[in-house]
Amino acid sequence: MRVRNKQRDHERYIANRPRILAQQKLYRETHKEEIKAKRRQRDFEKRYLLNPKPPTKTRKELDHDYYMRHRKEIIAKVTARKKQRDYERRKAEQFTTAAIV
Repeated sequence: MRVRNKQRDHERYIANRPRILAQQKLYRETHKEEIKAKRRQRDFEKRYLLNPKPPTKTRKELDHDYYMRHRKEIIAKVTARKKQRDYERRKAEQFTTAAIV
């Protein structure tokens, strides 16, 4: 039953399409300001009422998020610096022990 209704409605639309489009165009031209106001209202509701902004994050939360996104690179840099510092310390110890002996 629904398929026949759907098909019949579509055929009716195709037959009356030029008249329907002319009516739509006339309505848009005569109600231009009203359509703009409705569109502005709908956009405002979508933007600010239905999808409010998430609460702003504190500096601590932002820093934590940054760290979690870049932790591999940060750990690699810290490890490289620590290895370099340990290497320099051992080299200095060898130099001072060699001078004492």
